Amino acid sequence: MRKLLALIAVLALCVALFAGCGGPKTGEKLTIRLTTWAGGDEAKELQVIIDKINSENTDFQIVHEPCPGEYPTKLMTTLSGGSGADLMWVDQALVPGLAVKGAILDISDYLKNDKEHAAAKIDDYFPSILKIASYQDKYYGLPWVAGPVVLYYNPEMFKKAGIQPPNANWTWKEFLAASAKLTIPGQQWGFTINTDNWPPQAIFVWQAGGEIMDVTAKTCPIDSPQAIEAFKYYYSMYSDNKHCPPASVIKEQGNEEMFKSGKVAMFMGGAADNMSIDGNLDNKLFTPEIAALPKGPSGKDVTFGWSAITAINAKTANPAIAYKAFIQLTEAIHHWKVVAPRKSLATIESIEKAPHKTKANAEAIMTVLPNMRCFNNIVRQSEWDDMYYKEVLEPMRNNPKDIEAIAKKMRPKLEAFLK
Repeated sequence: MRKLLALIAVLALCVALFAGCGGPKTGEKLTIRLTTWAGGDEAKELQVIIDKINSENTDFQIVHEPCPGEYPTKLMTTLSGGSGADLMWVDQALVPGLAVKGAILDISDYLKNDKEHAAAKIDDYFPSILKIASYQDKYYGLPWVAGPVVLYYNPEMFKKAGIQPPNANWTWKEFLAASAKLTIPGQQWGFTINTDNWPPQAIFVWQAGGEIMDVTAKTCPIDSPQAIEAFKYYYSMYSDNKHCPPASVIKEQGNEEMFKSGKVAMFMGGAADNMSIDGNLDNKLFTPEIAALPKGPSGKDVTFGWSAITAINAKTANPAIAYKAFIQLTEAIHHWKVVAPRKSLATIESIEKAPHKTKANAEAIMTVLPNMRCFNNIVRQSEWDDMYYKEVLEPMRNNPKDIEAIAKKMRPKLEAFLK
């Protein structure tokens, strides 16, 4: 009997210890650290969301640790040093590399077994956006925004120049002609391209029917006829000063700022961008309008869709509770950010509610959502990007007459890197 009582006491102690492992004690909340690049108003708005989630849960509290400066470097440093936050925002280019390193948690089973949260239903996401959260058929987070590039234009400048506003059937040829007609050298320009590769030249390659890196991540057909046509079109606008401001003017006055101040008639930006500055609104200078991008020679009106994911640190102390905080946060952000990455939430009504967006803007944004796509990312994407920018784009920009030679020279080198 004495041995039996002793055994029971030991078992009771084990149960008590087990119950206390990996989770908060009764009445205590487990702290879930979240790091993002949010700053200013965005961080304040996010904190309101976090406060609401914290008030509705008894087993965890999310603590936001914003890092708006040098975020990628600090993220990688903390993860490598073992001090990374439990939850984190991750740019699409970093996902494969972090997944391979085992730095972010594979949440595939959590999503599969989650029947409670709408944000866990992967079939509701735009496939092209959801793609950035996966690597080798496993999910390492969920997207929290879908940001297709759209065409912002100044309707007053179009009206003054006697040009019809952009429409759904606009072609490269018509876009180029309008840009030239809207340009008054030294005063105003039709379009703007800056030295930081904005808008992404990949958009034009895709519209021409080409690829920068194929979906298998084995080839980089930048010397294809389609890609060459796109590069020549893009850099001809950049360099001739008949369509875009000189690089020196953009550097001095700012790419986006020139559009806002009425010196540039058209600007390609993200669907959530605010192109109305206080001066514009107060002085009634103009109200920016939105249209889809012009169609390329292939007839495609494809556009780039910027996105990022929220991921869970693979070393988080309590994965189950971290996932609970993660999925609630993801759901809340989907009702905050425009455009939501889920088909059921990306509606005219939701977009129209966003600041500085009209119903007409929302309708235009809706037309481009089915045509957006992200880049094909690889494990060492940052290194590949650096090579591509310095050894392909910079030389093409500085020597547009040598575009074809540069592409033929660099394709084997880019593909060798992929191997």
